[in-house]
Amino acid sequence: MKTERCQIILPIVSLGIYLAWAAPFVGQWDSFDYLKQIVGHEFSPLGIGRPVFIAYNILLWESMKRIFHLQPEHVQMVVQAATALIGALGVFLFRRLAGQFLQPPAVRMAALAFALSPVYALYSGFVMTEVPMLVALMGSALMLCKPGCRQTAWNDVLAGILFGLAVGIREQALTLAPALLWIACCRRCGGVSRFRSAALFAASAAAVSLVPVLLFYLGDR
Repeated sequence: MKTERCQIILPIVSLGIYLAWAAPFVGQWDSFDYLKQIVGHEFSPLGIGRPVFIAYNILLWESMKRIFHLQPEHVQMVVQAATALIGALGVFLFRRLAGQFLQPPAVRMAALAFALSPVYALYSGFVMTEVPMLVALMGSALMLCKPGCRQTAWNDVLAGILFGLAVGIREQALTLAPALLWIACCRRCGGVSRFRSAALFAASAAAVSLVPVLLFYLGDR
């Protein structure tokens, strides 16, 4: 019970820090463009359109707008709060992921260092894609890190889906595909299990990654 409380306390404290450090969108690179695209229901011209990032923020914005009768000038507040919440979720996932490799004292130190990392903490208060991408990638890695005897095919599929969503948030997530495939192979027992895990992960990741891209390009014709 004490361990579970400790796992929750750090993300909650981190959320408060990220909200307190949240800055206005002026000067935040592409933040202003993202906000315009969310309000206007448009894909981003960056990369492959950042379809997942734009889509879930459109859904969030439209829901909050209808519930609380918000005006377009409030979109920044809504999306920033969502990014801060995702950043806090990332702290929780990072601690769980670190627990797969480190002893408890080292896990606590690593989680604290990650939560207070200047780049991660600052970007958790920005309307940017980096933190949501990293959180999706950590979720994918966590699904793959369970030892082979406890692993099911659904873990591999879910890991692939999360990786595909990460690509849809920010396409640079593709650079970590080899690392996740390596985890899928190293944490399994036997050649057949390793091949099945890697194949399920790759297939589900490809499907989820390609669908938004096809929608983006077909809708742009």
